[in-house]
Amino acid sequence: MIVGVEVGGLIASLYAVSKTTNEFDWSLQKIKADFFFDDKINLAKLFGEAKSSERLFGRLKQMFGKQTFSGTKAPIRLGIYSELENRFEFIGKGRLAGALRVVLSDRTLFPQADWYGAPSWSAGAHTPYPVQEARKIRRAPVIAVDVLPSSGPDSSEDAEAKQRYSKSMSRVAAASRSDLRSADIVLRPDLNGVGLFDFEKRGKSVFAGKAAVEARLSEIQEALRASAAEKGEE
Repeated sequence: MIVGVEVGGLIASLYAVSKTTNEFDWSLQKIKADFFFDDKINLAKLFGEAKSSERLFGRLKQMFGKQTFSGTKAPIRLGIYSELENRFEFIGKGRLAGALRVVLSDRTLFPQADWYGAPSWSAGAHTPYPVQEARKIRRAPVIAVDVLPSSGPDSSEDAEAKQRYSKSMSRVAAASRSDLRSADIVLRPDLNGVGLFDFEKRGKSVFAGKAAVEARLSEIQEALRASAAEKGEE
């Protein structure tokens, strides 16, 4: 099973609906700044107020159409923060486009969204590493991917607004990294020089992700074999 929060949920969904690796890679290339926002990013204005999510929802509907959770090639769950329940929860029913509108509703960037009538937000600032939550829904090794910044913004992100947002994400990561200790394997792609808003460097990010997997591939395979043996599977 694949689980994800915020942009990780978008990437997970793209993988889950792609028929081939090439299709997945091609889909990733479509994720640019204009996928999310109407105009060229102006962070000083962007963080002043929540922007309309109409463009984002329109792009999600174009990308995923009427695809539902039940129709993916791999089971997937997406994490959101339910304001009504005041807690993190996984969702796994309905259409992916509507679910991802909620999954990507970062409080700083987009307005709140409803999920089956319940006001909800992105879980990124609440539970960025849902390791324990993932264990509750599937008894299998948990392989986590850590891409949140561990320190301040890189030198390319010199705008004051970008610095504020990057530092905020760094604080979230630092406060939540203890959750990663219970993961069986943690992959940390080398994203040195790739800022949070460097959409034009998505190719480098993809390559770094693949390299991180390849470096631990034997370990991943062994963990999966051990889990299958424990459950009596071949």
